[in-house]
Amino acid sequence: MIQNKSTLMVIADISGSMGEAAKPAILRDMISHIGEGLSLKNNTLPFNEIELFFCNEKCKSVKIKSTEDLLTLEFGGKLNIDGVIDLLKANKDDNINRVIILSDWNLNKENKQRFVNFVKHKKKFSIRVVLIEIGLTVEDIKNMNSRHYFHPQDISKALSPWPILE
Repeated sequence: MIQNKSTLMVIADISGSMGEAAKPAILRDMISHIGEGLSLKNNTLPFNEIELFFCNEKCKSVKIKSTEDLLTLEFGGKLNIDGVIDLLKANKDDNINRVIILSDWNLNKENKQRFVNFVKHKKKFSIRVVLIEIGLTVEDIKNMNSRHYFHPQDISKALSPWPILE
C-alpha cells in the first residue's frame, strides 16, 4: 500500500458533444472503473478518495451511490473551461493534487491555450486528460503528449502513480 494517499479529483465533461454516439457509455465506464479500482482491497492506487464533478456550463460536485446513478446523466451545453479553472483554483484542500479530466476535449484553440497556460503555473496539481473521442487512436494520443493525455483503454495507466510537482 502506498502511504500518504490523497484525493483524486475527477472532472467529467457532460457537455452536449459528450452526449454523442458511444461517448456517454465510455464516460460511465471510466467513472465506474475508477470507483471499482478504489474499492479493491490492497489496491495500489495513489489516492484513497474520489471527488467527482460533472461540468458543462457549471461544475457541480456529485456523489454517486451506485453505477445506476450514472445511467441518468444529462448532457448539454458547452464545457466552460473557465469554470473548470475556477474549480481547480477554489480547491484549498492540500490532499487533492491529482486531477483526471474525462472529456472529448472539444475546445476551441483559445480555450485549450488558456487551460494549458493555467496548468503551467499550477505546480500543486498533476493533471491527466482521458480523451473520450470516437475514432481517436492510441497513436494519436501519443503524438499529443503521452504524459498528460490518455486513451480510455489506458485508464489503468492514467490512474497509476505519477509524480506530483512541488
